Amino acid sequence: MKLVLLFICLLMPLHGVYLLHFDDEAVVDADIKSELYARIMKDDGENIVEACKSLLPSVTLEWITPTAWQVVALYEMYNDQAIKEEALALGPIEYEESVHSLIETGDISSAFQPRHEYAPLFFLLNKKISERYKAALGCQITMVKSCSFEGAQPLYPYAYLTNPHSYELFFSALKDTELLFQLIEQETLAHRFGQRVFYRGYEGSGMPTTRGNHALSFGSTLLGGALFSVEACALTYSKPWNDALSWRFLAVRVGQEDIKELFRIGPLHPFLQLLSDGEIFHAHTKVLFAPYTGYFMKINKNIKEPLDYFFALDTTAEDLESRLKSVLYTNYQP
Repeated sequence: MKLVLLFICLLMPLHGVYLLHFDDEAVVDADIKSELYARIMKDDGENIVEACKSLLPSVTLEWITPTAWQVVALYEMYNDQAIKEEALALGPIEYEESVHSLIETGDISSAFQPRHEYAPLFFLLNKKISERYKAALGCQITMVKSCSFEGAQPLYPYAYLTNPHSYELFFSALKDTELLFQLIEQETLAHRFGQRVFYRGYEGSGMPTTRGNHALSFGSTLLGGALFSVEACALTYSKPWNDALSWRFLAVRVGQEDIKELFRIGPLHPFLQLLSDGEIFHAHTKVLFAPYTGYFMKINKNIKEPLDYFFALDTTAEDLESRLKSVLYTNYQP
């Protein structure tokens, strides 16, 4: 296996993954906590720290990488009984139907709601992650090291696996601390330059292609789908199921202009990503507004309007492929 780290130096803020540190969370008004949750889940470029402190001046916020946040959150779901029961009782989040119902309106932004029924689970996790972060003296790698997944078994076994090795691969990668540390470093660097990191594993010696008008799927967080849909999780594809395969795992730093032109991505916080199922929560390359071949999410089969959220408008197949290659091959060393 080869880990390929690609660097795209463009501008887009990495999703604000902030820990909330309270002086005394027990005395915070429920309505204030609800507003804090809604603000943290938003992805509109507004200054999250300033907005949250305007709601509760005593709260302190600290940014951490999406991967560190998700790894510790998943660990707590596995090991804290109250958190486990709350997560399983709430069940997976799906966005397909809500997006589909809004396609013809031309505005699907309201489909990505923060799901307020999940707020209590978020604050349970925030408290645990905040405690581990402080115990690690602010070192994300130390914090992740403290989370052992030895002997872990799926909390929510997925009944429709296409690869019987999926859980084995997922847990093997989750215990690969060197891999996780590399990705934490890349996400830290991306945050410094105002970027996002997309993930994709694939077989082959070349690069993924949109030829055939095929929408390529990327994980916009490393553990999106990990709890309820392991085969939708990017980490599951970080290692080959057969060591004889030529395998690549991409960690792609992507900026605003390339996301706007080449990708569609729901504005989803890593918390919501961790609990998601389906296809819509992934980043996908856009396709041409024309007949296409290859697998594409079921919702696109019903699209009646050429929304630029799904489609690359005013371009050709050759231009689309060339633009994607320029993104993927930037600083790529074979």
